[in-house]
Amino acid sequence: LLPATFVMGGTYPAMVKALTSEFHTLGRVAATVYALNTWGASLGPLVAIFGFFPQWGLSGTNLRAALASLGIAALCYLLSIGSVRSSGSARDGLAPSSAPWTVAPYPSALRPWVLGALFGAGGASFVCETLWIRYFTVVLGSTTNAFALMLSAVIAGIALGSSFLARIESWLASRRRHDMMFVVTLGAAGVALAGSLGLYSRIPFWVARFSGIFRPDPVAYPVYELGRYALCFIVMAVPAFFFGMLLHLGVKLVVRDPDHAAEDTGRAYAFNSSGNVVGALLGGFVILPHLGLSKGMVLCALFCIAMAFLLWGQVSARRFLGWALALGATGAIGVLDFRWDPRIFALEAPRLHFLGRNAEAVVRAYRVLHYKEDPGGQILVVEDRNSKNVIAYLNGKAEIAGYPPYDSLSVHLTMLLFPRTPQRVLVLGAGVGISAATVFRYPVGHVVGVEILQGLRPLSPLFAPFTAPLRDRPAYHYTFVFEDAKTYMLWVPPQSFDIVIGQAANPWITSIGNLYTLESFQRVRRVLKEDGIYSQIFYVGESTNTAFLVLLRTLREVFPYIYIFRLNPRVAIFLASLNPIRPNWQVVAPRVQMPLVQQDLAFAGLTDFLPLLLLQSHTPEGVDRLLQSSPPGPLNTDDNQWIQLRAPRLYFTGELMDVLDATDQRAHGPWEGLFASEYLRWRTPSDAEWDRARQWVHGTGGFHIPIDWERVRTAWVGPAGAE
Repeated sequence: LLPATFVMGGTYPAMVKALTSEFHTLGRVAATVYALNTWGASLGPLVAIFGFFPQWGLSGTNLRAALASLGIAALCYLLSIGSVRSSGSARDGLAPSSAPWTVAPYPSALRPWVLGALFGAGGASFVCETLWIRYFTVVLGSTTNAFALMLSAVIAGIALGSSFLARIESWLASRRRHDMMFVVTLGAAGVALAGSLGLYSRIPFWVARFSGIFRPDPVAYPVYELGRYALCFIVMAVPAFFFGMLLHLGVKLVVRDPDHAAEDTGRAYAFNSSGNVVGALLGGFVILPHLGLSKGMVLCALFCIAMAFLLWGQVSARRFLGWALALGATGAIGVLDFRWDPRIFALEAPRLHFLGRNAEAVVRAYRVLHYKEDPGGQILVVEDRNSKNVIAYLNGKAEIAGYPPYDSLSVHLTMLLFPRTPQRVLVLGAGVGISAATVFRYPVGHVVGVEILQGLRPLSPLFAPFTAPLRDRPAYHYTFVFEDAKTYMLWVPPQSFDIVIGQAANPWITSIGNLYTLESFQRVRRVLKEDGIYSQIFYVGESTNTAFLVLLRTLREVFPYIYIFRLNPRVAIFLASLNPIRPNWQVVAPRVQMPLVQQDLAFAGLTDFLPLLLLQSHTPEGVDRLLQSSPPGPLNTDDNQWIQLRAPRLYFTGELMDVLDATDQRAHGPWEGLFASEYLRWRTPSDAEWDRARQWVHGTGGFHIPIDWERVRTAWVGPAGAE
């Protein structure tokens, strides 16, 4: 990023120098130039994410942005040639002049204080922006669209402040009160931050109610996103408005003379931007994980107020009083704290309308077991008071739960169907260790768990007894790697693992969507042995036909054999491999009877392997027929991010997700090739075993598609009661 951003940082001082001829015009020019640039920046995320990026992809958007920048540079060069030739007739305030300024600059003794305040304000603003990103990521949903809305809203607030300052600059210049205006603006930013603290605990409920207004309709989607943008703007606009005025007021206070206009402007901009860098690092790695959202906001508010008092003491020559008030404001940091009920982050507000849940009822039903703002994401663990189920919300999305046991069932399927004893197993998204613990219920050599949220690992005891085998197994059998899963797969040796288990299940979520791209699947294939199995959960209930087919098509591009199991209409498991999976039923039967396996299957109400096999809906041939009968479409790649950018819109508009129902081989055939058919030829179940298996599938899965199980059984083993 450095080469491009380095030269971007030079454009603002250069433009201020080029367009300023008199000291009294400096503030207006500085504010106007910055306001125009910032208004463009506020439109940039919206245009990129909702327009250019979906159409041209990452590389295409970057290329066009670069070409546009080159075009603007060429146009400016041509205009500058004409400006030099006609400089004698240039209007006042729009062309540089070498004549001395008629109005004296502000005292030089004030400049170090102003530069320090610009640095501090830059740090505070980016600490706030880091906290805002985390908050709205959770409240609006961890999607690229939500990030674009948040980023655009905060920049729009800054642009609004710059525009307002440009309008009142003449009034300030006539009274020569830029110094006091700087103090008032800095203090007002802190007051605005403190005054908005009460909104944060209500915003999730507003999002829920707002989402409930709409019905699935493509026409309503722009209005829906505009409303979410407005909610972001309500919270961030006022503090950002005041932050947007500070830089240009600071420029007016530090510029000495015409010859140093660009130098001093650049210095002010550099101090403010350096504060931005420090604030981003402090916000993400210190304040957020150690103080949390609410305390971090209080810290930023009181810090701005303290800086305002300190600077006021210098401007008004009441330094002792200024220091005293600043110290008083600093001391209030330990006293004031607006704590929010962390249960509001379990609302999953963008999904409430579609799930038919009541926001207030969700908050009342949960008891908080753990809450942590990890640098990698928010972690909230709650217990449902009614069912006693323990649920982990990661960035506001329910990702881990004791029940339904989706993670453990996907692992059982994989471990039982693998024809030999696996030597090395890789778990992508190790979480609290449920998947790794399930693997350790079987004979296995070594397990590697990769997780980007390091704070999840100590939470393993909260999910006992599902994680018990992981805690009991000697450490040398399990390796925990704190790393991004996709990055980890890049530097491990090829063909390192017999089984790869993916537990991240929402490809439209920004933090894990990169695990569902073509490049990610290729990395899985790289680390997988030739006879290995890649197991991946996917929440089809939050997808559509179009998005699901893009994902399936992308996976099929890498793996020639894909087996689909449906835990219920909302959750599917993909088993992908380079070669056909050929289970050894002579090995499977003893595995099912192992005490630890029996214990874990009992949590799901299982006593046998047959019900798991009856969950299979598609063979590799069935998957190929499904793709061949569907319209051709794109793949999901790192460059186009097709699912991340389009899935939220498709989900909102109510596009159906029935392609699996329409092609389910248990309901429509052919039945040959399903694992259950092979298993039943090896071992014929009794009528009671068959009935229990069938009832478990329907009771747990809640399938609404009609399956004639007796007809299926007859096709596999003959009529009921026959040997």
